[in-house]
Amino acid sequence: MIEGLSEEKKSQLGLMGVENFFYLNQGGVPKIDNVDDAKEFKDTCDALSLVGINEDQQFQIFKVLAGLLYIGNIQITKSRNEAMVSSDEPNLVKACELLGLDPVSFAKWIVKKQIVTRSEKIVSNLNHAQSLVARDSVAKYIYSSLFDWLTDHVNANLCTEEMQAKVETFIGVLDIYGFEHFAKNSFEQFCINYANEKLQQEFTQHVFKLEQEEYVKEEIEWSFIEFADNQPCIAAIENRLGILSLLDEESRLPAGTDQSWIEKMYQTLIKPPTDKVFKKPRFEYHQ
Repeated sequence: MIEGLSEEKKSQLGLMGVENFFYLNQGGVPKIDNVDDAKEFKDTCDALSLVGINEDQQFQIFKVLAGLLYIGNIQITKSRNEAMVSSDEPNLVKACELLGLDPVSFAKWIVKKQIVTRSEKIVSNLNHAQSLVARDSVAKYIYSSLFDWLTDHVNANLCTEEMQAKVETFIGVLDIYGFEHFAKNSFEQFCINYANEKLQQEFTQHVFKLEQEEYVKEEIEWSFIEFADNQPCIAAIENRLGILSLLDEESRLPAGTDQSWIEKMYQTLIKPPTDKVFKKPRFEYHQ
């Protein structure tokens, strides 16, 4: 976008060089050999036009993306127990201008959180690290929503209601991967792995369990296929006292901490049947 937009449009969006935006300069290598970003941008615009997204809509997309870049540049001041950001902070003002947000409210809820109970609303301050997470989470949410909008728009243009009415059959192709284990696994990777395990279990349920039961009923000669049932792993994640519910509970506590969540998982999950898939590490992990 920065390489491909005209100078006039970049000026309208307040876009500068890649090195000026925190979300873009972390790799340290803005230029990749044999990659023409300006051409890639033009190809992207042509593709958007092809699926019915006109130039005005495209500019609105770029406006949102520029706003996200400015969110990443918002400077949050660190104090002993809390964080502060002014509604006059230049990057915050520009982000709100591009995204159509109220800078006063935005500045407030970047450094505070609200817990709603049955009888009252409790507002508390975030520390500096939590405020940075809140800032980046807003950017992730808006980016994800924009992606969902694009997907819906493309689907609607490629398959109209008239075309859908004529569709009588459907073929789906599902490519399933198992758990990926990295030196450092993020929460996002954990969620991806969880989704993959659910898909794998759905595949197992229908292709192995139910199909082989039918073979038995119909007395078909069949060599049974052995397969691993990953339901215990899924249960450890999504049960009423599983990883996600314990995380949700800890997140709602005013004094909730990572260590407290970990201890609750140890107390709850290192017992049958989840002890088969959930283990306490032999060595303590330090980030």
